[in-house]
This record gives sequence, C-alpha cells and structure tokens, in this order.
Amino acid sequence: MSLWALTWPMFIELVLAFTLGFEDSFYLAKLSDRAAAAVGALLPVFGICNMAFQTFAQSGASVASQLIGGERRAWASRTFIATILLNAVLGAGVASFFFLFDRRVGLWLGLSPEVYAPATEFLTLVGPMLFIQALRFSYASVINARGRTRWNMLAAAFVNVANLGLNHVLTRGTWGLPRLGVAGVAYSTIVAQSLGLIISATVVHAHLKLRWDLAGLWSDLRGCVTPILRIAVPSVIEPLSFNCNQLVLVRIIVVLGEVALAARTYTLNLIAFAIVWSFALGVGTQIKIAHYIGARRFSEAQAQLQRSLRIGMFLGFVMMGVLSLSARPLYGLFTSDPEILRIGRVLLLLGLALEPARTSNMVVGGSLRGSGDARFASFVSVALTWGIAIPLAYVLALRLGLGLVGVWLAMIADEASRGIMNYWRWQTGAWKSKGVLAHEPTSRT
Repeated sequence: MSLWALTWPMFIELVLAFTLGFEDSFYLAKLSDRAAAAVGALLPVFGICNMAFQTFAQSGASVASQLIGGERRAWASRTFIATILLNAVLGAGVASFFFLFDRRVGLWLGLSPEVYAPATEFLTLVGPMLFIQALRFSYASVINARGRTRWNMLAAAFVNVANLGLNHVLTRGTWGLPRLGVAGVAYSTIVAQSLGLIISATVVHAHLKLRWDLAGLWSDLRGCVTPILRIAVPSVIEPLSFNCNQLVLVRIIVVLGEVALAARTYTLNLIAFAIVWSFALGVGTQIKIAHYIGARRFSEAQAQLQRSLRIGMFLGFVMMGVLSLSARPLYGLFTSDPEILRIGRVLLLLGLALEPARTSNMVVGGSLRGSGDARFASFVSVALTWGIAIPLAYVLALRLGLGLVGVWLAMIADEASRGIMNYWRWQTGAWKSKGVLAHEPTSRT
C-alpha cells in the first residue's frame, strides 16, 4: 500500500483518540479548572503506560512487517500472537500496580490537597482499565501491519462517539441520572475503551483470520519473542524516559502554580491535533520501511524516509500556524481566564518550531526502530532528554523566571537535538544490517 493509504486512516484514528482527551478535558473544565488540572497532571503517568504498550505493540508489528516483506507469513502470524500475549502480560502488571498504589501517585507528583482528591478519584477508577488499553494497542498494531488501517479508524470513531455520549450523560445528569463529576468521566473512558477492544479483536480474529496457534507459537517461542524484545526493550526505554521526563516537568510546573498547570493541560490537548500527524506519519513510514527492509529494498527505504520528512515537517508547521491563529476561540472552549489565554498564545507560537522538530524525531526515530536499529535512538533519547530538557527547563522556567515558556523552549531544544542525531545515524546506513531477516536462513517459513 502507498504511504498515504496507510497514513490517512491512522491520522484520523489518532485525531479521534486524542479527541477523547479533549472531550474529557472539556467536561472536566465544566466542573472546574481544578478538576481539569488534576486529571491533566496524570497525563504523564498514563503517557508512560500507553507509550510502553504502544512500543511493544509497534515492535511486534515491525518484526511481523519485515517477515511479511520477506514472504514469511506463517512466522509473521505467530509473531502477531506473541505480541498480543506480551502486551497482555505487561498490561496486567501495570493494572495491578495502580490497583495497589493509586493513592500514592498524587503524593509522588507533589499535588496540592485540592488537586490530589479529584486526581486520585480518577486514577483509582481508570488505572486498572489500562489492561484493556494494552490489549487495544496490540490488536491495533496487527491491523496496521496488515495494512488495514481503516478498521482502526472506524473503531476509534465508535469509541469517540461512545465516550462523548457517556461523558454528557454521566456528568450532566441527563435523563434523571446522578451527576457523577470526575467519576463520570472515568466511567465513560472505561466503557468506551472496552467497546473499542471488542471491535478490534473481532476484526483481527474474524476478518483477518488470525488464529490462536499457541502450539505453533510454543514450538518456536524463542524465535518469535526474541526479535520483538530485541526491538522493544531498547525502544521502550525511550518513551519511559521521555514520560518520566514529563513527570519532572510537571513537578516544575506545579511550582509555577495552578494557572500554569491548567494552561499546560489545555495546550497539550490543542497541540495534540498537530502531534497526531507526526505520529501517524512516523508509524506509516515505519511500516513501509520495515516491509522494504524485509524485502532488502534499501534504496526505496531511503527515498521513503526523505519524502516522509519533507511532508511531515511542512504539514506540522502549517497545522501549528492554524492553531496559533485560532488561539482565542480554542482556549475559550476551556476557560475564560485571561492569564491562561495569554500564556497559551505564546506556547502555540513556539509550536511553529516545536512541531517540525518533533516530526523529524518521530519519523527518523521510528524508521530506525522499524529497521531493527533501536538501541541508538533509545540511547540518544535518554541522554539528550535528561541532559538538555530537564536542566534547561529548570534554568529557564524557575531561575530565569520564564515560567511555562521556558519549559517549552527546553522541549524545542530537546526534540531538535534528538532529530538531528537520529538523522545522522540513519545516514550512516548502519540500519541495513539490523533487520530480523538480515542473518536468518532464507528457507525459514
């Protein structure tokens, strides 16, 4: 399939997925800015979990895509099953953690008593649901690797509509039901995500005919799991490090006060509509490049990366320009606080530099992982995120008094430096020898 055929359904799917957070923030903001800020403070926590789930799922999809490109379809099917099982185990572990420690997370984040209460209420309900989220990511990765990205788009649309309707009913007390407040938003998330999992699993097993060949998987368990872990383990370090970095940034922003915390929450919801393009393009490019590498079509992989970079950086800039011009009405959906609007306008303008930098990092880093060359991207991410983003954010935001603007400037420096280093690595050509089939006998099926 063409990159466009792969990417546009993923883009819409991701827009719809991020719209879930937008919807939740909208209904939480109707309760109070404090409720929105409280749940917003948990976003890095959920981000760590979801990025880990997504990384394992995409790693399995990258391995399977290389196998499909190399005409090893039976082996690819076993890899899909192994990916689902690995994510199920990971999701169960995360859900158990939040079940046991839900009341401590807010304390670790340093939330004030007023913000701690609604944040803990939300986490207590939604935390165990992350097991469902882990399975959703794994099934979605199977669908994407098979090139059927429209199914994920349709599932995301259904989840979005269900979440929106449930949010309205459960927070507004429609039809005589009690107004559940923050708990209503949490219950909406749980029900909507559960319905999404049912749809995705049905597509994979009924439409794509993926069978639970556990006997075949067990007979070659090491051969199926090892290539996934070879990509996933170093790859998962990057999002875990990044989101731990975000937790530290939240601690810095908490010091700046509730206005800064609310402004960050609303801004992240708005720029998500620009981020999703970069992410969708990165995943689509990763799938294409994995197929090319499996077929040993290296020149086409190189050309694909260059096209993706040009398209992604240009459209990321354009999207941020549109958001910047629409700052007042967009922030007006959440709040009437003039200070939040003032800060938000500046942050959206800085996004004109941040989003092209983020795109280059996502596209090239994802391509390195898709090729099997995951260690370098992970090392660069950890080193530069902690060596640049955190120290610079602390100095600019707190020592020099730039506040939230200082945090955004540090993020720009971090994303740009990582994108440059990953691009340099790609240009060395080391990725050509990292594929799962690079050292495998050609007779294997």
